[in-house]
Amino acid sequence: MRYGRLQDLLTILADGRPHSGEAVGLQLGISRAAVWKLVDQARHAGLEVLAVPGAGYRLPAPLVLLDETRIKSELGETADTFASLLTVIATPSTNEELLGRIAAIDAPHALLAEHQSAGRGRRGRDWHSPMGASLYLSVAWPLDLPVAGLSGLSLAAGLAVAESVDATCGLRTGLKWPNDLYVDNKKIGGILVEVSGSPEGPCKAVVGIGLNCRLPDDDNDTISQPWTDLYRACGRPVDRNSLAVSILKSLAVNLPRFEHQGFAPFMESWNQRDILKDQPVTLMLGAETANGVARGVNDFGALLLDQNGTQRSVAGGDVSLRPARP
Repeated sequence: MRYGRLQDLLTILADGRPHSGEAVGLQLGISRAAVWKLVDQARHAGLEVLAVPGAGYRLPAPLVLLDETRIKSELGETADTFASLLTVIATPSTNEELLGRIAAIDAPHALLAEHQSAGRGRRGRDWHSPMGASLYLSVAWPLDLPVAGLSGLSLAAGLAVAESVDATCGLRTGLKWPNDLYVDNKKIGGILVEVSGSPEGPCKAVVGIGLNCRLPDDDNDTISQPWTDLYRACGRPVDRNSLAVSILKSLAVNLPRFEHQGFAPFMESWNQRDILKDQPVTLMLGAETANGVARGVNDFGALLLDQNGTQRSVAGGDVSLRPARP
């Protein structure tokens, strides 16, 4: 897919008004048939493009595109934290893109995309990434820690994102161990941390963030669990640029804090947002299934599972946690 052309189309349609195929073709220097093909490509990338009889193509609502210059400006001095901060129209995965360059990275980098063609969640799952509908953001961060010292990093990052969402949107965002963000008991986002380095350290972490901002209505057929987005939760559009600025500022403070103090300073705030705390849960750990009552997390970010009065701590990894069925 020619992403440069796709970005040009998105820029034209971003105002939410109808644009005829002829007018779009004139602006892009292509035929009406080529415009139709470009619109079809955009739809395959998850962009909801409406065809209005007699009027042309339009988006369901105006779209404020990610703006690299604006984000850097609003970050102020925090922008200097990042050796590079880029926005792109599309990439297979923001995490994958940074991991591919991780060997040469010796300072924080940030990457944001309008669309991911192969977005990833935990445990190898796909992350649904329609164009212009969410915030897809990854930061690569060198840490003077051994790999074992990263326990709790995804939780600390999730807390930073939750606080940014609340500050930007006026919500109360909940957290589900080890890496999910919830509003009104519906998933709104997630965190994926991937690590490169020797067990003894130092190492480099890529923290990937996916937040649903305004998903198409037909995504109910694509996502297999209850979900919401910021538009539905807030009742209004959310400026993804402002949200990105808030998240990047929070990460720039809290990732160094985690590096020097571990997860302990974040534990109490995380437990206050834990949507499963003191609830019956089912834990799937590899081939093992365990039932118990979730008691929050300890100062290493491990889940505390109460099984008939015996408390067990469970670290992250190939695990899944869900409410116990009645």
